[in-house]
This record gives sequence, structure tokens and C-alpha cells, in this order.
Amino acid sequence: MLNISFGNPDLITVFVRLVLALVCGGVVGLFRSIKRRGAGFRTHGLVCVGSCLVSMTGIYLYYAFGQNAGDVTRLPAQVITGVSFLGVGTIIVMGGRHIKGLTTAAGLWVCSGIGVALGVGFYSAAILSVLIIISLYVLLPNIDQAVYSHSRILDLYIEFQNRKAVGSFIRYVKGRGGRLVMMETDNNKGSREELFCVIVELEIKKGRLHEAVVSEIMQMPEVAYVEEI
Repeated sequence: MLNISFGNPDLITVFVRLVLALVCGGVVGLFRSIKRRGAGFRTHGLVCVGSCLVSMTGIYLYYAFGQNAGDVTRLPAQVITGVSFLGVGTIIVMGGRHIKGLTTAAGLWVCSGIGVALGVGFYSAAILSVLIIISLYVLLPNIDQAVYSHSRILDLYIEFQNRKAVGSFIRYVKGRGGRLVMMETDNNKGSREELFCVIVELEIKKGRLHEAVVSEIMQMPEVAYVEEI
């Protein structure tokens, strides 16, 4: 019989809780992906699965050790906290707005939870967590990218022939129903010294493909180079 309430969890209950955590965390992450924010489907899914695993491990410890569970959980709790700080070291902020390494940090944190579960003998939850995480990496690697490609938010690195060319670019964006959300100059010069390099965030018209917008911008005579970031 399926038991999804608190209690000594059986294998099916453990599986259902972990999958629900993946789905619920992933759904929240999808909304972040639509807005082109750093933490998307995989990052939210990993953190939610890890939190679910740690919570169930606490329940397991209670049933395994009873009143002595408080003493037993101290060291694993410190391990999980310590790995959280380790994960921070894998996060890199690029261009003042773009973040790399969030999924790696989340993966490290979840692995600490798996290690704790294995250490206390909660093998079923640990193994199921590994299988779910592998499926997240192998079977669902392009969900964030697929959502990004249909998002109305588009981040670009552009090299203009000169500073005055920016005006033509802004008129192009407005003429096609878009909006310039943010523009900042890039301190790293482009392929030539006279180029004016910027990072822009655009809100494009609904239904427009990112590849088409990038291609159109590249055709502008004032643009030397453009790349989606």
C-alpha cells in the first residue's frame, strides 16, 4: 500500500516523494528559465530532490535510533552545511549578470545528501536519488535550453562598428515590436580596437525565434559580430 504520509517510508513511498520533488522543483525552475534567469529546471530539480532526500533521511534516523537520533544527526547536518560552502566556489558570475556553475553547486550539495543517506544505511533512498539525478543529467539535459529558445528574453553580445551604430540598433529593435531591457558596455575589446562592444538584454516579440533575431542583427551593416550568451 502506498504511504505518502510521514512515517517509516517503504521503497514505493521513497520513489514517489523523490519524483514529486523533481517535478515540483523542476516546474518552479521552468518559470525561471522562461525569464532567462540563472537557476533553471535542473538546478531547482536537484535542490528539491536533495532536500527531499535529507528530510527522509531524518525520518529514517528517527525510526532507526529513536530518542538518540538527535545525537546521530549532528555530524551529517554539519557535512551538508559544509558542502554548501564548497559549492559556492563552483559558481562564477560572468558579465555582471550571467551565472555559471549553479547546477554543479546543486549537484555537489545533493551528493552530500546521498553520502549521508548511505552512511546511515538508507540505501533505497540513496540509490533512487542517484538514478533520478542521472536521468536529470542524461535524459533531460536540454529542457532549460528548449525553454530559453522560446523565451521572449534574449541576451546578446554585440560588436558595433562604432558607438553611433547603437542608435540604429535601438530603432531596429523597436521597429520589430521589441524592447531594450538593458545595455552595458563590455570592457573587453573585440577583434578590432575601434569596435564598440556591448552586452544587451532584449524583450522580443512573442513567437519570434532567437536564431532569426540573431541572424537579422548580424545582417545589419553597423554590426561586426553578434552572439547569444
